[in-house]
Amino acid sequence: MRMKFQTNERQLSPKTSPSLHLFDWLHLALLIVLTLCCGRETGAQTDWPYVGGDAGGTRYSKLDQITRRNVQALRVAWTFRTGPHQLPVFDWTYPSIQCAPVVVDGVMYLTSADTRVIALEAASGRELWRFDPRRTKLSYLSNRGVAYWSDNRPGGARRILLAI
Repeated sequence: MRMKFQTNERQLSPKTSPSLHLFDWLHLALLIVLTLCCGRETGAQTDWPYVGGDAGGTRYSKLDQITRRNVQALRVAWTFRTGPHQLPVFDWTYPSIQCAPVVVDGVMYLTSADTRVIALEAASGRELWRFDPRRTKLSYLSNRGVAYWSDNRPGGARRILLAI
């Protein structure tokens, strides 16, 4: 069985809203994360603690709930807008998010275009908290998202890291 994929690429210009391009990426990331974290099987993979899924960056999931036969029936479960930003827009750059969210224990961690860190309930999209690092110098540059760290002890130390 051969699969056909269509793309809908937009060229950014001063007349094109960068939020539309950003929304497309957030929508895709959300769909992938929901696919990975909401498996119905017992023992299904529920976390995506690294941008690449695992420490090796394989971007592989053992989940098999979505197949070639049912992929066309997928529907958006929820969307989330990171909110407006107060970033300068220059002729040569637009604020952008160039990263994927991470999911740990049912919580999705992501960044906004202006480097705010946001925690969402992965199953519903409900915002749990938001952190503003008050980045002012060069705040218009792209950010690469968050990273998760743990000391691997039950009830031990856990951190969400952001490079600014």
